[in-house]
Amino acid sequence: MKKGFSFLETVIAIGILMISSLAVYGATVRILNNVNEEKTRFTAAYLAQEGIEVVRNMRDTNWINEALTWNTGLDAGDYRVQYNSSSLLADGDVVLKLDSNHFYNYDSGTDTTFKRKTTLSHPDTDIIKVITEVSWPGQSSPIKAEEFLYNWR
Repeated sequence: MKKGFSFLETVIAIGILMISSLAVYGATVRILNNVNEEKTRFTAAYLAQEGIEVVRNMRDTNWINEALTWNTGLDAGDYRVQYNSSSLLADGDVVLKLDSNHFYNYDSGTDTTFKRKTTLSHPDTDIIKVITEVSWPGQSSPIKAEEFLYNWR
């Protein structure tokens, strides 16, 4: 009886190890791609919610400033919004920027891949329908958030 492995056994063992290694590598690449895509979707969802919150803040500011009607400056149409603006910006095909404080805006910072459009409509005299859509180059783009704002006064 011979001790050791034959050449054929060694080739088969190396082949099995290579196939296993390639399968693990392929799974790792897919997992990392999925993690990056989910991170992007998560950020986009927050940007969409922020768009609605900016419009809500404008409505609330109108209530506090009783000289204005509740929907002053909230006319129907497509707009850009950013967290530090007290008015709606004209819609345009503009990417959001990320500044050094990690705030998304249109004024300063590094360009991102995200674009945000907020659409306002008035289905009734005391209702504003807000739809914010965030898009980016990716397979799960875009994300939309929708909310109705009411005149509670």
